[in-house]
Amino acid sequence: MQPELNVFGLTLQTFGLMLGIAFIVCGWMTARYLEEIGKPRDWAYEFIFAAIIGGLVGSRLWWVVENWDETSDDLFGSLFTGKAAFRLQPSPRVTLRAAVSTGFRAPGLGQINFSKVVTNVQFHRNFGE
Repeated sequence: MQPELNVFGLTLQTFGLMLGIAFIVCGWMTARYLEEIGKPRDWAYEFIFAAIIGGLVGSRLWWVVENWDETSDDLFGSLFTGKAAFRLQPSPRVTLRAAVSTGFRAPGLGQINFSKVVTNVQFHRNFGE
């Protein structure tokens, strides 16, 4: 388990946070150096962007090579799978959630023939108090 930070209801993984900070600091230091030698400062951010994309693509390809026995049946699915989720709780009464995934979860037995959907929205006069 990797440590997590909870900031305003948002859970941050410390590994990803530190990796992001490292890329930002490297971009800033490279931009300073490029200014010193008389080159355009924008090159630094292009270098960093290329490094991020190259790192993501390279690590995914390396994972496929390392796990070839598991991935050779569905090479496209092995390369392009993933999940991103977001949860924000600005107050104890309000929680916002969003998720994007390429996976599939089969319905349970109770959900297969279930056809009734009910949505309730209740507003109270003293909601903000």
